[in-house]
Amino acid sequence: MKRIFFFAIIAVGLASCADESGDAVNPEMEALKMRNLELIREGEAKDSTLNEYFGAMNEIEMNLSTIKEKEQVLTGKGKDPELQLSQQEQIVQDIQLIQDLMLKNKEKLNSLNASLKKSKLNIAELNKRIDMLVEQLQHKDAEIAKLQQELFRVNDQLENLFKEYNNRIQDLADKDTEINTAWYAYGTYKELKENGVLTKEGGFIGLGRMEKLVSDFNRDYFRKVDVRDLPEIPLYVKTAKLITNHPEGTYKWEGDGKVDKLVITDVQKFWSSSKYLVILVE
Repeated sequence: MKRIFFFAIIAVGLASCADESGDAVNPEMEALKMRNLELIREGEAKDSTLNEYFGAMNEIEMNLSTIKEKEQVLTGKGKDPELQLSQQEQIVQDIQLIQDLMLKNKEKLNSLNASLKKSKLNIAELNKRIDMLVEQLQHKDAEIAKLQQELFRVNDQLENLFKEYNNRIQDLADKDTEINTAWYAYGTYKELKENGVLTKEGGFIGLGRMEKLVSDFNRDYFRKVDVRDLPEIPLYVKTAKLITNHPEGTYKWEGDGKVDKLVITDVQKFWSSSKYLVILVE
């Protein structure tokens, strides 16, 4: 941070000198100012990467500490072949927790590695620490697998219970995915009609006809999304309107004299009427 402050002072000083001179812009002076700004930005980026690194390290260390505690508890319980059902269920949940924490650690390390490579921040000690953690996680994987096998060997009911528990978790995950899955499409009337999505009905001798979904519309034309990851849809068109039904007050259009995007303000209510969204644009 001291270095960033130093460069900032230089940049301000250079700007002051240029103002006091009252002369035309000096190309060399401008180049120096631009270089100082670049150095400041680089310093800020490095600080951000280092903060991410230390934050990730702390989280991984905390996860490993929790895993170690759970392992010790499981090792003690695993020696008893006559466990109560509630104890067996707790063991299964602890095993699942350990696996989840291990997965989070691996994802965190992968993300950290990618950030360090992107930042081009080459500090030997950081790279060495990451390599050590990767190796530590590999050893921990082997330890957990061995502990799990030992638990199942002592109490064969645990293995069946573990499978049932995982099946329940998977069922819940599948239902969660299904609940939060939706599809959307947008385009001009011509585009949507040609792709089997829209048609026009009603009116009198060709006047006043309204756009509506084809009864058996082409679902392949739609984009599948997780509604939790879709807070807005960029459009950048002159006009836009919804063809499908979605409650008023759950969305808004944004743009100055045109429509830049559709913003979904209440995700759950917006998709409650229809899991399909069609936007007609011009």
